[in-house]
Amino acid sequence: MPEIKMPLDIVNKYPELGNECHVGVAWFDDNKDFIYFLRYMAYKTRDYIEDSNDLKFLDHYDESPSNYSIYIKQDGQIAASMRICYYNKDTGNPYYIPSFQSHPDETRCFRNVTFYEGNRFVVYPGLERYKRAYPMILMRYAMAAIPVLGCEYALAAPRRQHIPFYSRYFKMELVANERSYPGIRFPTVLLAAHKSKYDIVCNNNPVLRVADDDLTSLFGGIKNVIGC
Repeated sequence: MPEIKMPLDIVNKYPELGNECHVGVAWFDDNKDFIYFLRYMAYKTRDYIEDSNDLKFLDHYDESPSNYSIYIKQDGQIAASMRICYYNKDTGNPYYIPSFQSHPDETRCFRNVTFYEGNRFVVYPGLERYKRAYPMILMRYAMAAIPVLGCEYALAAPRRQHIPFYSRYFKMELVANERSYPGIRFPTVLLAAHKSKYDIVCNNNPVLRVADDDLTSLFGGIKNVIGC
Protein backbone atom coordinates (compact mmCIF):
# COMPACT_ATOMS: atom_id res chain seq x y z
CA MET A 1 0.00 0.00 0.00
CA PRO A 2 2.29 2.83 -1.21
CA GLU A 3 1.83 6.19 0.51
CA ILE A 4 3.65 9.52 0.25
CA LYS A 5 3.59 12.82 2.09
CA MET A 6 1.43 15.32 0.28
CA PRO A 7 3.64 17.02 -2.34
CA LEU A 8 4.66 20.61 -1.70
CA ASP A 9 2.88 22.00 -4.76
CA ILE A 10 -0.44 20.78 -3.37
CA VAL A 11 0.25 22.05 0.16
CA ASN A 12 1.18 25.47 -1.24
CA LYS A 13 -2.03 25.52 -3.29
CA TYR A 14 -4.17 24.38 -0.36
CA PRO A 15 -2.47 25.59 2.85
CA GLU A 16 -5.48 24.49 4.92
CA LEU A 17 -4.15 20.93 4.58
CA GLY A 18 -1.27 21.66 6.95
CA ASN A 19 1.86 19.53 7.23
CA GLU A 20 0.36 16.15 8.22
CA CYS A 21 -1.38 15.12 5.03
CA HIS A 22 -0.60 12.05 2.93
CA VAL A 23 -1.89 10.42 -0.22
CA GLY A 24 -1.79 6.72 -1.00
CA VAL A 25 -2.98 3.92 -3.24
CA ALA A 26 -4.67 0.76 -1.93
CA TRP A 27 -4.53 -2.15 -4.36
CA PHE A 28 -6.48 -5.38 -4.61
CA ASP A 29 -4.38 -7.35 -2.14
CA ASP A 30 -4.16 -4.58 0.48
CA ASN A 31 -6.23 -4.40 3.65
CA LYS A 32 -8.80 -1.81 2.63
CA ASP A 33 -11.11 -2.06 5.66
CA PHE A 34 -10.41 1.57 6.55
CA ILE A 35 -11.63 2.64 3.10
CA TYR A 36 -14.77 0.53 3.37
CA PHE A 37 -15.44 2.09 6.79
CA LEU A 38 -14.94 5.58 5.37
CA ARG A 39 -17.40 4.86 2.57
CA TYR A 40 -19.96 3.54 5.02
CA MET A 41 -19.74 6.57 7.31
CA ALA A 42 -19.89 9.05 4.43
CA TYR A 43 -22.86 7.44 2.69
CA LYS A 44 -24.81 6.31 5.75
CA THR A 45 -24.67 9.76 7.34
CA ARG A 46 -26.82 10.94 4.42
CA ASP A 47 -28.88 7.73 4.26
CA TYR A 48 -27.57 6.86 0.81
CA ILE A 49 -27.06 3.16 1.64
CA GLU A 50 -28.52 0.32 3.70
CA ASP A 51 -27.40 -0.44 7.26
CA SER A 52 -24.44 -2.76 7.73
CA ASN A 53 -23.58 -4.42 11.04
CA ASP A 54 -19.86 -4.40 10.28
CA LEU A 55 -19.87 -0.69 9.37
CA LYS A 56 -18.35 -1.33 5.95
CA PHE A 57 -19.55 -0.56 2.46
CA LEU A 58 -18.10 -2.66 -0.36
CA ASP A 59 -19.33 -4.62 -3.35
CA HIS A 60 -18.15 -7.15 -5.93
CA TYR A 61 -16.34 -4.43 -7.88
CA ASP A 62 -13.86 -4.25 -5.02
CA GLU A 63 -12.96 -7.88 -5.67
CA SER A 64 -11.36 -7.14 -9.02
CA PRO A 65 -7.55 -7.16 -9.15
CA SER A 66 -7.86 -4.35 -11.72
CA ASN A 67 -9.58 -1.95 -9.33
CA TYR A 68 -7.87 0.13 -6.65
CA SER A 69 -8.56 3.10 -4.36
CA ILE A 70 -6.81 6.41 -3.90
CA TYR A 71 -7.02 7.85 -0.39
CA ILE A 72 -6.05 10.92 1.61
CA LYS A 73 -4.94 10.86 5.23
CA GLN A 74 -5.34 14.01 7.29
CA ASP A 75 -3.50 14.14 10.63
CA GLY A 76 -3.29 10.35 10.66
CA GLN A 77 -7.00 9.85 9.95
CA ILE A 78 -8.46 8.50 6.73
CA ALA A 79 -10.21 11.53 5.29
CA ALA A 80 -11.27 10.92 1.68
CA SER A 81 -11.06 8.30 -1.04
CA MET A 82 -12.03 7.43 -4.59
CA ARG A 83 -12.19 4.05 -6.30
CA ILE A 84 -10.64 3.56 -9.72
CA CYS A 85 -12.09 0.79 -11.88
CA TYR A 86 -9.65 -0.05 -14.66
CA TYR A 87 -10.75 -1.71 -17.89
CA ASN A 88 -8.28 -3.09 -20.42
CA LYS A 89 -9.76 -3.50 -23.90
CA ASP A 90 -7.90 -6.80 -24.39
CA THR A 91 -8.25 -8.44 -20.98
CA GLY A 92 -10.89 -6.45 -19.10
CA ASN A 93 -13.95 -8.04 -17.51
CA PRO A 94 -17.13 -5.91 -17.85
CA TYR A 95 -18.45 -7.55 -14.66
CA TYR A 96 -16.11 -5.29 -12.66
CA ILE A 97 -17.10 -1.95 -14.22
CA PRO A 98 -20.12 -0.34 -12.50
CA SER A 99 -21.13 1.88 -15.43
CA PHE A 100 -21.48 -1.18 -17.65
CA GLN A 101 -24.33 -2.12 -15.33
CA SER A 102 -25.83 1.32 -14.73
CA HIS A 103 -25.53 2.59 -18.33
CA PRO A 104 -25.32 -0.54 -20.51
CA ASP A 105 -26.35 1.05 -23.80
CA GLU A 106 -24.27 4.20 -23.50
CA THR A 107 -21.10 2.33 -22.45
CA ARG A 108 -21.17 -0.18 -25.29
CA CYS A 109 -18.78 2.02 -27.27
CA PHE A 110 -16.20 1.83 -24.47
CA ARG A 111 -15.85 -1.95 -24.53
CA ASN A 112 -13.22 -1.68 -27.25
CA VAL A 113 -11.03 0.91 -25.53
CA THR A 114 -8.88 1.00 -22.41
CA PHE A 115 -10.24 3.36 -19.74
CA TYR A 116 -10.74 3.96 -16.06
CA GLU A 117 -13.90 4.87 -14.22
CA GLY A 118 -13.71 6.96 -11.04
CA ASN A 119 -16.44 6.32 -8.49
CA ARG A 120 -17.16 6.08 -4.75
CA PHE A 121 -15.74 9.53 -4.02
CA VAL A 122 -16.34 10.09 -0.30
CA VAL A 123 -15.19 12.44 2.46
CA TYR A 124 -15.33 11.55 6.14
CA PRO A 125 -18.20 13.39 7.90
CA GLY A 126 -16.96 16.53 9.60
CA LEU A 127 -14.04 17.11 7.23
CA GLU A 128 -16.05 19.04 4.67
CA ARG A 129 -13.90 22.09 5.39
CA TYR A 130 -11.33 20.52 3.07
CA LYS A 131 -13.83 20.19 0.23
CA ARG A 132 -11.88 22.70 -1.88
CA ALA A 133 -8.76 20.51 -1.82
CA TYR A 134 -9.87 16.88 -1.61
CA PRO A 135 -11.67 16.55 -4.97
CA MET A 136 -8.75 18.11 -6.83
CA ILE A 137 -6.22 15.87 -5.09
CA LEU A 138 -8.16 12.68 -5.74
CA MET A 139 -8.73 13.61 -9.38
CA ARG A 140 -5.04 14.46 -9.78
CA TYR A 141 -4.08 10.91 -8.82
CA ALA A 142 -7.03 9.34 -10.60
CA MET A 143 -5.86 10.88 -13.86
CA ALA A 144 -2.47 9.24 -13.36
CA ALA A 145 -4.11 6.16 -14.89
CA ILE A 146 -3.81 7.89 -18.27
CA PRO A 147 0.03 7.97 -18.42
CA VAL A 148 0.60 4.99 -16.11
CA LEU A 149 -1.92 2.49 -17.46
CA GLY A 150 -2.34 3.82 -20.99
CA CYS A 151 -5.99 4.72 -20.59
CA GLU A 152 -7.61 6.22 -23.66
CA TYR A 153 -10.58 7.58 -21.75
CA ALA A 154 -11.45 8.76 -18.25
CA LEU A 155 -15.01 8.11 -17.05
CA ALA A 156 -16.79 9.43 -13.97
CA ALA A 157 -20.22 8.75 -12.48
CA PRO A 158 -21.15 11.74 -10.30
CA ARG A 159 -24.48 13.23 -9.31
CA ARG A 160 -25.95 15.70 -11.77
CA GLN A 161 -25.13 18.77 -9.67
CA HIS A 162 -21.42 18.01 -9.98
CA ILE A 163 -21.32 18.14 -13.78
CA PRO A 164 -20.03 21.77 -13.85
CA PHE A 165 -17.04 20.81 -11.67
CA TYR A 166 -15.99 17.92 -13.94
CA SER A 167 -16.64 19.95 -17.07
CA ARG A 168 -14.75 23.04 -15.95
CA TYR A 169 -11.65 21.46 -14.49
CA PHE A 170 -11.38 18.14 -16.34
CA LYS A 171 -13.06 18.82 -19.70
CA MET A 172 -15.42 15.88 -19.22
CA GLU A 173 -18.57 15.69 -21.30
CA LEU A 174 -21.95 14.16 -20.61
CA VAL A 175 -22.26 10.66 -22.07
CA ALA A 176 -25.45 9.49 -20.37
CA ASN A 177 -28.18 10.99 -18.24
CA GLU A 178 -29.17 9.87 -14.76
CA ARG A 179 -29.54 6.19 -14.05
CA SER A 180 -29.67 4.10 -10.91
CA TYR A 181 -26.08 3.34 -9.84
CA PRO A 182 -25.09 0.07 -8.13
CA GLY A 183 -25.37 0.06 -4.35
CA ILE A 184 -26.46 3.65 -3.67
CA ARG A 185 -29.80 5.42 -3.39
CA PHE A 186 -29.12 8.36 -5.69
CA PRO A 187 -28.87 8.34 -9.50
CA THR A 188 -25.71 9.31 -11.34
CA VAL A 189 -24.86 10.62 -14.76
CA LEU A 190 -21.94 9.35 -16.81
CA LEU A 191 -19.16 11.66 -18.00
CA ALA A 192 -16.13 10.98 -20.18
CA ALA A 193 -12.99 12.67 -21.49
CA HIS A 194 -10.48 11.49 -24.09
CA LYS A 195 -6.80 11.26 -23.13
CA SER A 196 -6.06 14.18 -25.47
CA LYS A 197 -7.60 16.44 -22.80
CA TYR A 198 -5.04 15.38 -20.18
CA ASP A 199 -2.30 17.87 -21.11
CA ILE A 200 -4.85 20.64 -21.61
CA VAL A 201 -6.28 20.01 -18.13
CA CYS A 202 -2.85 19.92 -16.50
CA ASN A 203 -1.60 23.01 -18.35
CA ASN A 204 -4.70 24.91 -17.24
CA ASN A 205 -4.19 23.83 -13.64
CA PRO A 206 -0.59 22.62 -13.03
CA VAL A 207 -1.43 21.24 -9.59
CA LEU A 208 -3.22 18.39 -11.37
CA ARG A 209 -0.05 17.01 -12.95
CA VAL A 210 1.72 14.33 -10.91
CA ALA A 211 5.51 14.53 -10.78
CA ASP A 212 7.41 11.59 -12.26
CA ASP A 213 8.92 10.66 -8.87
CA ASP A 214 5.48 10.48 -7.29
CA LEU A 215 4.17 8.38 -10.17
CA THR A 216 6.97 5.92 -9.50
CA SER A 217 6.47 5.93 -5.72
CA LEU A 218 2.72 5.39 -5.88
CA PHE A 219 2.22 3.40 -9.08
CA GLY A 220 5.59 1.84 -9.81
CA GLY A 221 4.39 -1.71 -9.18
CA ILE A 222 0.75 -1.39 -10.11
CA LYS A 223 1.01 -3.09 -13.49
CA ASN A 224 2.19 -6.26 -11.79
CA VAL A 225 -0.70 -6.08 -9.33
CA ILE A 226 -3.55 -5.50 -11.75
CA GLY A 227 -2.12 -7.61 -14.55
CA CYS A 228 -2.10 -5.11 -17.40
